[in-house]
Amino acid sequence: MAGVRRAEKDVSIDLMMKMVRVPERIVQWRKHAAGVQSLLNKAIDLERDPEQQRLLKDALKLQLAYLNPVAQSIEKIERQEILDQAIFEMDIEKPIDSALAAEASIGRVIELNRELTTEGGARIDAAVSKLTRILLLCVLLATVCGLLLGLNLVRRIRLPLHGLASGIEQVKSGDLSHVVTLQSRDELGHMALDFNDMIDSLKRMVSQVRFSADNIVDASAQIAGGNQDLSTRTEQAAASLQQAAAALSELTDAVQKTDQSAQGASGIAASAASSAEQGGALVMQVVNSMEGIRASSSKIAEITGVIDGIAFQTNILALNAAVEAARAGEQGRGFAVVASEVRSLAQRSAEAAREIKHLIGTSEAQVKEGAQLAQDAGEAMQLIVGNVSRVSGMIRDITLASGEQSRGIRQVNQSVSQLEQMTQQNAALVEQATAASASLKEQADRMVGAMRMFTIGRQTPPSLLLA
Repeated sequence: MAGVRRAEKDVSIDLMMKMVRVPERIVQWRKHAAGVQSLLNKAIDLERDPEQQRLLKDALKLQLAYLNPVAQSIEKIERQEILDQAIFEMDIEKPIDSALAAEASIGRVIELNRELTTEGGARIDAAVSKLTRILLLCVLLATVCGLLLGLNLVRRIRLPLHGLASGIEQVKSGDLSHVVTLQSRDELGHMALDFNDMIDSLKRMVSQVRFSADNIVDASAQIAGGNQDLSTRTEQAAASLQQAAAALSELTDAVQKTDQSAQGASGIAASAASSAEQGGALVMQVVNSMEGIRASSSKIAEITGVIDGIAFQTNILALNAAVEAARAGEQGRGFAVVASEVRSLAQRSAEAAREIKHLIGTSEAQVKEGAQLAQDAGEAMQLIVGNVSRVSGMIRDITLASGEQSRGIRQVNQSVSQLEQMTQQNAALVEQATAASASLKEQADRMVGAMRMFTIGRQTPPSLLLA
């Protein structure tokens, strides 16, 4: 309804100002009127509460009681039967009461919706509390049942566990040929099968370890040859690291220069942000001044109206004086001349007052337009201030990031120097690795001896294990 009423006011104001935008305002009013009526019809169709549906229907009737007469008045404007604002305001005075009543009815619907929402929340809280108590009771019952089932299971699994413990003791002593036999098909039976599978896996693992130990002995000789190649590549890596250290030093200098430039740009951006804020404050002062000028123009228009009324009354008095002078004959001739001059002055004053009123109306419209432009400029200045502030923040972030990069590159430079030292140390470690290869062969022999303590029955060929 607010949009319809606003469009109606725009039509009235443009009608008063004799502006050419009246047809455009009429189109806007009809558009808003159709939209409001459509929204109310949809709300009535969707509403299920009888009371709210009744209020919405009442609002629709009151709205139609407002829209139909106003639409007829607007049609009169289009047919140029109404050309004055006062006549238009009188023609729509009663329908406006219906519009206010419709707004009140819609407000009552909104209030009822709020009350229903509050009541629904209370019901949900009560349901949640009840459900919580039920869940606690279920948890308690489940706990009791679980304890009873646990005691029963302990009695059923105690004896089968002794058989599994005996098998584990044999595995502990190194005998992997033992098989656990359990006839039950419950979880313990599955556990016995899993235990036997584990023993089979251990057998395969021990066989693989024995086979791998033999391979380690052969690989030790190959490691010694690889250590020589590693020594050569280590020397080449040391030379490459020296070149990388020189390049990183140059990159550090470039990043430091970038950091200094970013700090300078940050200061300039902060200065620009301050200037933009001052410009925004000046624009707001202009807006306030334009508003004062508009108020003064309105007061002058009122004073001009008073002068126009005084001139009208003076004209009537001069006319009456001329009539009385004519009745007086020869004696009133001089008085008649004075009355004629007064009447002429009154007419000129009225004409001047009308011209002043027209000029003030034009000036007020221009002042209003200027105030709107100043306000738009103020909003644009606010956007500029925000953008400059964001740019300043970005430059600060760039400055911080540049500083972090400079420190990071210095750390990388130090790391490269350390890597160079470590590479030289690696060359010495390669010689130690050769000695370690011999030690590895000795340890592989010991591993083969340790695996002989396990009894695995029939030996699985290594070729089958690798497959």
